Amino acid sequence: MTMLLQATTKLEDLTVLREALDWLGEVVGHAEGLLSLRVFQDQSDPSRVTMLEEWESAEAFQASFVSYSVEQRGEFLARLGLTADSFERALWQSTGIEFP
Repeated sequence: MTMLLQATTKLEDLTVLREALDWLGEVVGHAEGLLSLRVFQDQSDPSRVTMLEEWESAEAFQASFVSYSVEQRGEFLARLGLTADSFERALWQSTGIEFP
């Protein structure tokens, strides 16, 4: 069953995020089980962004911590000028209800 990680933060420059994600792709590659990563901007406050990661399963998400080290996570956050505490996070589990 798929799951979503929602991570919301304030970020003034989306170019920094694009560059950090490019770096992450080069260093870590595509995590097995990651179906998509999409970034959304708040319409009323463009500096507020949400990243949605869709994973095949909670187990795939947990397994990503093996290939994506604490040091790499720290480097990614440093490239954004943020810390782990800069994000509001929520994990969402699929209900299986889908509309075509």
